Amino acid sequence: MKKTLPLILISIALNLTAQIRLKIRPDMLIDEKAYPNASPYRMFDEQSAIVTEPPTTKPVTTWASYISKELYYPLTAIVDLGRKINVSNIYIYDIGGVANLSFYNKGATSWDLLFTDPLTGYDTWNKHAINAQVRYLRVISDSPDGSFPEVVIYGDQQTLAPVYSAIPVPTYPLMEDFIGINILHVNDINYASSFKNIRQFHNWTWNEANTDIAGYPGYPNNQYGFNPSPGSNWNFDQVYKDYKDKGMRISPALQGSPFWMFNSTGDVLDNKPLTGTEDPEKPSSYMEHSDYIFQFVARYGKNPVPTAKIKLRSDNTIKTAQGTIEGVENWNEPNKTWKGRIGLFQPFEYAAMTSADYDGHQGTLGTSVGAKNADPNIPFIMAGLTGMDTIYLKAMLYWFKQNRTDFKNPFNIINFHHYSNDAGGQIGTPLYGVSPEADGLEKKVFDVVGFSHRNLINKPIWITEFGYDVSQATSQRAKIYSTFLGEDVQAMWLVRSYMAICAGGADRAYGFWLQDDNSTSSDLFGTCGIVKQVPPALPAPRKSWYWLTTMNKVLGKYSFDSKVIDGKTYSYKFKSSQFQDTTIYCIWNGTSDGSTVLNYQLPVTRDKAILISPKVGANAGVQTPLVVSNGKVSLTVTESPVYVKIYGNLITTLENQANVASRHVDLYPNPSTGISYVVLPQNMKANEIQVYDVNGSLVWKSGNNVLTVTEINTETFKEGIYNVKIIGSGISTIVKKLVVIK
Repeated sequence: MKKTLPLILISIALNLTAQIRLKIRPDMLIDEKAYPNASPYRMFDEQSAIVTEPPTTKPVTTWASYISKELYYPLTAIVDLGRKINVSNIYIYDIGGVANLSFYNKGATSWDLLFTDPLTGYDTWNKHAINAQVRYLRVISDSPDGSFPEVVIYGDQQTLAPVYSAIPVPTYPLMEDFIGINILHVNDINYASSFKNIRQFHNWTWNEANTDIAGYPGYPNNQYGFNPSPGSNWNFDQVYKDYKDKGMRISPALQGSPFWMFNSTGDVLDNKPLTGTEDPEKPSSYMEHSDYIFQFVARYGKNPVPTAKIKLRSDNTIKTAQGTIEGVENWNEPNKTWKGRIGLFQPFEYAAMTSADYDGHQGTLGTSVGAKNADPNIPFIMAGLTGMDTIYLKAMLYWFKQNRTDFKNPFNIINFHHYSNDAGGQIGTPLYGVSPEADGLEKKVFDVVGFSHRNLINKPIWITEFGYDVSQATSQRAKIYSTFLGEDVQAMWLVRSYMAICAGGADRAYGFWLQDDNSTSSDLFGTCGIVKQVPPALPAPRKSWYWLTTMNKVLGKYSFDSKVIDGKTYSYKFKSSQFQDTTIYCIWNGTSDGSTVLNYQLPVTRDKAILISPKVGANAGVQTPLVVSNGKVSLTVTESPVYVKIYGNLITTLENQANVASRHVDLYPNPSTGISYVVLPQNMKANEIQVYDVNGSLVWKSGNNVLTVTEINTETFKEGIYNVKIIGSGISTIVKKLVVIK
C-alpha cells in the first residue's frame, strides 16, 4: 500500500493538469481585415481528425495564402476563447514558403507578443510552448508567401462558445414603409413619387469647393455651399423640401471625398478622406469628414444649431433645422475593393471614421463635428456594405467595444447592398444576374437579421442596393430567356427581390435605381434604372416602373404575414390592421425557364376574389374578378408576380381553415443542416410540435409552451426525411416534411 499510494497521487495530478485541444468555432473569430474570400477559420477547420498531441495529420485548406498583399496584408484575426484559459502549447502546420506568423495575448492595455514563427519548415508541425492565461488571441501573418493550413491550441479547459437565443418573428412593416428607391437629385421627381422612401447619392464635393480648388482654405476654415452649391449652383434646400412636400422620406448617402483634399480634380472622389500620414484607425484622422457631416445635418436635420457654428460661403444664407431629411448615411460601400487601398476602408478604419461622424468620437473631437452633435435624434445610417458582410461588421463592433467608453455601436441603422448574380454578389467575377430565388436572397437576409438579433439588439436592417441591368453587355444583366427580354426579366426579378428581402425580415429595401443616365450605356449598372433616358429625350418609364408602382399601390397598406412554396409556385400572404377583412397574396413561379402553372388552386377564407396583374400603362395594374369555389380560387401562374385580393364574407368550415393554416406555417431552412425554425402565422396557436422519423419514432418534441417561432436543433438527427407535426388549437394537426442533410 505504501508503494502504490505515490503512483495514485501522481496519476491524479496528471489528470488534474491534462491538456485538451481547444475547439474553435467560426463565431469565435474576428477577421480584422474582413477578406471576402477566405475566412481565418481555415486555420481551425480540419481539427476533427486530430486526436493526438503533437498532431500528425496533414491539413490542406489555408488562410488566404495568395490574396492581394496591398489590400489585406498583414492578415490579422482575433480568436475569442470565451473565457480565460491556461494555454499550454500552440502547434502550426508549416507546409512551405516563408512568412512571419505572430501570436499575441491581449493584456490590460496592449497586445503582448507570445511568439513569431518564421515558417521556414516544410510539412512539419511547429510547436510553441505558451503556458499563459489567454482570453483573446491575435494572429498576424505578414506575407502571402508562407502557408500554414492549420493551427492547434491546447489548454487546461474547453472554450466557451457564444450562446444565442432563438430569433424572434420580425415585426413586418407596411409595404409602403418598406419599399424604396435610389435616386440622383436631378432625376424626375414625378417618377420617384411612386415611392415613399428615397436614398439620394450625394457627393461631398458638391457642397465644398467642387473643382474650384485654387486657393481654397479647407479645414478648419471650410466654406460650404448648399443654396447655391459650388460649381453647379444647385439649390439643395429646394430639392429636399420638394421631396418632403410630396410626403417622401429622403436619406442622403454622403459619399466620396472633395477635390480640395488632394489638390486635384482627377480620379480622387472614391479616395478615403485622409491626407498626409494620418493613422486611418484613429477617429481624429477624420476631422474634415465629421465636420462636413455636422454642417450637413445642422442644415437639414430638425435641431436648431447656434449660428456661430455654421460655416458657409458668402453667397449662402444661414439656415438650420429645416427638417427635410429622414436620416444621413456617412459613406457608400466602404469595403469596395476595386479602388485599391486608397479607397478600401478596412473594418477598423471605417469604424474609426464612423465614431467620429456619429458624435465626434463621444465628443472628444469637439462639439462641432459629427451628426449627433448637430441633431441628437437624427437616424445615423451605416454606409451600405458591398455584400451582406457580417464579418466586416463584426470587426467594426469589436473596434467600438475596445475604443468607445460608452460601448455604443455608433449607428442607428444597419445597411447592406446585394446584387443577385451567378457569383453570389459583387465580390467575385459574375457573368450575369440570377433570380433572387436562385441566389437564395431571402436566406441571406434572414442570416443578417439573425446577426442583428444576436449582436445589435435588433437594430433596423436596410438593404439599400439591389437590381439588374437591362443591357445584355454587363455582368449584372437581367439575362434574357424563353420569350422574355431584358426589360421583362428586370421587372419580374425586381418585384421578386423586394418579396425575398421582406420575407427575410429586413425593415426596408431600396432598389437600384430610379433613372438611367443614358440608356444606351453598356457600363455595369448603367441600365439598372426603372426609368430609361437617352438624352436629350425626356425620361420614360420602363416595364419595371409599372411593376414596382403596382406592387406599392396594391400592397402599400399591408404587411407581410407568411408564405407558401408549393413546388415551383411561391405565394406570399399580406394582411392589414386597417383592412382586417381583406387579404392579398402575391403569387409567382420562382423559376427562370418560362414555366407556367395552369389551374393553380389557392385556398381562401372569404367568398370574393380579384386578380390584379401589372401592365404597362396601368399604374395600379389591371383587375379581373375570380370565382371562389369550395374555398379556393383557380388561376394561371407565371414567373411574373400577380396579386390576388381576398375579401367579403368568411368561409367558416373547420376543414377550410385548417387547409389555409397549413399552407402558412413556415419550416425554415429546409433542408436543415443544424437548426431549423417552425414559424406560425401570428394569429395561430399550437399546443405542441413533434418530429417523427420515417419509422414513425418520436425524435423530438417542443413541450407545451409553443412560441410563434420554435427552434428545432437537428444536429443529432440522422440524415433523412422527417415529419414535423404541429398540433393545433382549434384546427386539425398540420404535418410538414423536413429534410435533414449532413
